[in-house]
Amino acid sequence: MESIGYLKVLFMGPFSGLWCATAMKSKLLPPISFFSKRLSNLPARITAPAGRGANQEAPTPGIQPIRPSPAVVLDNGIVRVTLANPEGSITGIQYCGVDNLLEVSNGESNRGYWDVVWSAMGTTRTKGVLDRLEGTELEVVVQNEEQVELSFTRSWNFSLSETVVPMNVDKRFVLLRGSSGFYTYAIYEHLAEWPGFIIDNTRTVFKLRKDKFHYMAIADNRQRFMPLPDDRDPPRGQVLAYPEAVRLVDPVEPEFQGEFKLEEQKWPYSFPASEDFTPADQRGKVSGRLLLLDRKKENGTYEGTAWQIKFTLDAVDANETYTLQVALATAHVSEVQIRFNKADEDPPLFTTGVIGRDNTIARHGIHGLYWYFTVNVPGIWLSSGENTIFLRQKMSGRSPFQGVMYDYIRFEGPSYSRPA
Repeated sequence: MESIGYLKVLFMGPFSGLWCATAMKSKLLPPISFFSKRLSNLPARITAPAGRGANQEAPTPGIQPIRPSPAVVLDNGIVRVTLANPEGSITGIQYCGVDNLLEVSNGESNRGYWDVVWSAMGTTRTKGVLDRLEGTELEVVVQNEEQVELSFTRSWNFSLSETVVPMNVDKRFVLLRGSSGFYTYAIYEHLAEWPGFIIDNTRTVFKLRKDKFHYMAIADNRQRFMPLPDDRDPPRGQVLAYPEAVRLVDPVEPEFQGEFKLEEQKWPYSFPASEDFTPADQRGKVSGRLLLLDRKKENGTYEGTAWQIKFTLDAVDANETYTLQVALATAHVSEVQIRFNKADEDPPLFTTGVIGRDNTIARHGIHGLYWYFTVNVPGIWLSSGENTIFLRQKMSGRSPFQGVMYDYIRFEGPSYSRPA
């Protein structure tokens, strides 16, 4: 996302639906669910405190008063959330008899937090700057027996220069009465006169206890047991070309031995609901020669890559406009230039400009932003017989993961209306 003029964006997501055995789901948003096999035998309901009948269920308590201090606590009697003041990082989540669901071996600022990776406009480096978005002020926005909402803010000014992302940040945390989870959202504000920048990604992070959480459920079809963080470190793990990618050589649990990312085998996906995504059964086939040129310079940098697609046209109408549809599954600090029949034509018929910071090539295609381009091709650029499309990824750099992943390329003839 690029930010040039005035922009105000809201990102929202719940940390909700924590389970002992049965779920207590929030009704505002679908829950993000974290399961623990070690919690599965705990009671399904919150029982009465000492002195009450063993089988008598406790009434749902209201929100407890907030007492601002270096540690701010949100407590509704079911879940207890502790946040650093005024930074707004989450240091503890107490629930269902577990004193802290977050990794207690980490420092308090490295358990639960918002962050953003950003780059100044015009930069060509492949890696952005990480900002933990630590707040400088705390405000209690809502506080009653039904709901509490906290706001941790940080304001930007020109004296901060490029040390932090040039935008105002407002991180919110909401706890409702009777809820087994909490909500968090962030408001990013950029004024028109401030420096432009690019948000590569933003996220909210919860680092869960490795001794409690061994199973992950993201969707109905994406659920599995997970290896331990210790498995990433040598000699148990072997770091691959990209630091985040690790082959499990000697994991604590032998069932994970030899694992690394295998997502590329699932492409093209069958689950995207967007009409702009062409499913596998509707994709065509390209025949011909695909010539690749990819080499590394002596000074350690990688050059851009060139492709050629050769095809034959029986006839061409020079007065008509043809269409080239180009869909990219992802891009990372890349620029694709397109030419027809003249490899050195300057300027090219079309260029994407420098796009993408998805890092999908390094992550074996597990996520990325989809790009779709429609290129109008005048008939005078074509000829009867053999034609060649020249595609070139122009950007060079020191990273082997800088490039694009094509989804499909489709060449369309002009539309003709049938005579009455």
